[in-house]
Amino acid sequence: MSDSHPMQVTGTLRVFGSEDTTAHLELVPRSAGWRAVRAVGFILGGLALAPVVVLLPPHVVWASAAVGTGLFFGIRKWTERYTVLEMEGRCPNCGETIAVTSATRLRNPWTVSCDHCHHAATLEVPSEELPGAG
Repeated sequence: MSDSHPMQVTGTLRVFGSEDTTAHLELVPRSAGWRAVRAVGFILGGLALAPVVVLLPPHVVWASAAVGTGLFFGIRKWTERYTVLEMEGRCPNCGETIAVTSATRLRNPWTVSCDHCHHAATLEVPSEELPGAG
């Protein structure tokens, strides 16, 4: 099951009291099929693990934790409409580079921290930059 190719979009970084800056993102739109396969995989994984861990005392706690964890990660995968591969921009507060280089799901708006001044910047990508993922 192949997914779309990476695409480039532009967003805005905001810190209260500072001038907005531009951020460039490389992301992959995720289809409903991609999201469903991964969500079902996590949910079934949690359900399959529950009978094994129920043997450990306290029994119900471990089984419910396995099911709950599978549901939690399943819902996260189902709601992952876009995966951010890279993000780079300038901190509105100090001007240093803010970069994200590990793949993560896009939350819009998304809070990213500046490693230099430790302020939290809000990244927003306009909806017209994000085509439907299916």
